[in-house]
Amino acid sequence: MITVLDDFVDQDIQDKLLDYVTDARLPFFLNERTVAESDTVSDANTKDSLQLTHTFVADGVPNPSWDHFVILWYQFIKRTGINKPIQRAKANITFPLKGFEGTYSGAHVDHLHHGGVSAIYYMNDSDGDTIFFDKPGIGVLKQKARVSPKKGRLVYFDSSVLHSGQLPSKSEFRCVVNLNVYNIGETNG
Repeated sequence: MITVLDDFVDQDIQDKLLDYVTDARLPFFLNERTVAESDTVSDANTKDSLQLTHTFVADGVPNPSWDHFVILWYQFIKRTGINKPIQRAKANITFPLKGFEGTYSGAHVDHLHHGGVSAIYYMNDSDGDTIFFDKPGIGVLKQKARVSPKKGRLVYFDSSVLHSGQLPSKSEFRCVVNLNVYNIGETNG
């Protein structure tokens, strides 16, 4: 199930979080790909690109910048009733690139943990949808749902669902925060 929650946090919190990532207080790092190539499923519309990332939580261990964003996890528990440990949280920023219109990055699953949940919080209004796919056929990805970025929107789904992001083509940038929650040791297969 793919669930969308608009106005996930209050407007003043939305603004503070966006200000924090856009005023140079938060260091971002350049990744050559949006997803590791070995972890992706591709078709003719797949085209990957660079992205900037900042990791707040890695392997369940937060860094000090998580203090500014932990409200997203608390609100996630409150709004969804899903109370599992946060294992990974990171911000991604992508930018428009010529020739990438209508394409998407490599489709991937976040984790194969039983009961694991992934969430994407959209930091700003932009284009560049998140696309969800059915299990792939040979060389073909069949879209089953799309969610458009909207400031303050959160989409959450089973972390084993195949999904991908598009680069913005009209907006200055697309910024999201990814959250992955699950209990260690529980796998889907």
